[in-house]
Amino acid sequence: ALMTGFEARFGKGTTLKLETTFRCPPSLCKISSTFVRKNPSQIAKQVRSPKADIVDAVRIVRVDEERFIRAAVERRLREITQEAATQGKKASVYLLARYQKDRAFMPMAYDSQWAEVSFLTVHRSKGLEADHVIVPRVTAETLGFPSKIADDPVLQLAMPSGEMFEFAEERRLFYVALTRARSSVTLITVQHMESSFISELVKEQGLRVLNSDGTEGSAELCPKCGKGFLRPRTSRFGPFLSCSTFPRCDYKKDGRRARRP
Repeated sequence: ALMTGFEARFGKGTTLKLETTFRCPPSLCKISSTFVRKNPSQIAKQVRSPKADIVDAVRIVRVDEERFIRAAVERRLREITQEAATQGKKASVYLLARYQKDRAFMPMAYDSQWAEVSFLTVHRSKGLEADHVIVPRVTAETLGFPSKIADDPVLQLAMPSGEMFEFAEERRLFYVALTRARSSVTLITVQHMESSFISELVKEQGLRVLNSDGTEGSAELCPKCGKGFLRPRTSRFGPFLSCSTFPRCDYKKDGRRARRP
């Protein structure tokens, strides 16, 4: 790319890295920076924040079915408005989606006295910020996040060189979503359709998975593929655990042995 290959094209230069942000809390900086640096072609830098840290600056909420996503959005908004009312300060909230069609997850009603909610695609949110960010439908679907739709060939012509790293542009876009928030980011996924980005955040950064009611959810990753989560199932032979990406991954574990201390 033009920026990462600058010296090869134009000769010796000086790189000035902007490594201090006054927007995000430290834990959110660490999570987002670690995530985007997974791509070795990214310019290496460690972003730091002088702000006070926040517990669970990035949270993952998993719902049973896609039709429950809006309810999860509304629940998180209630938490935000209650906190804003306690502090006596109205909160700004972005519902950031990969595609316009996810506008369907905008809440039907919320306490507008204590929250201002806006819907934006992640592309349109570049350069903007809000107190809280909610990202709905972070799933492994074709139109999920990361999206599996190939870039427009016309846009590819404008790129100096192709990237071999999987979902490189989607990773940068996800980084944009994470870093729009001044306080917290909530990622909403769907059981059995968890995005590879969700699996990565759980596996490599230790993020917790919450159920839609706020209780702790299962976050045991499949030891075979490392992308799916183990789910309890039952057959005529008894209980067992299997990968949520089945049939792509056929891993199984005896559920009775799994429960033994």
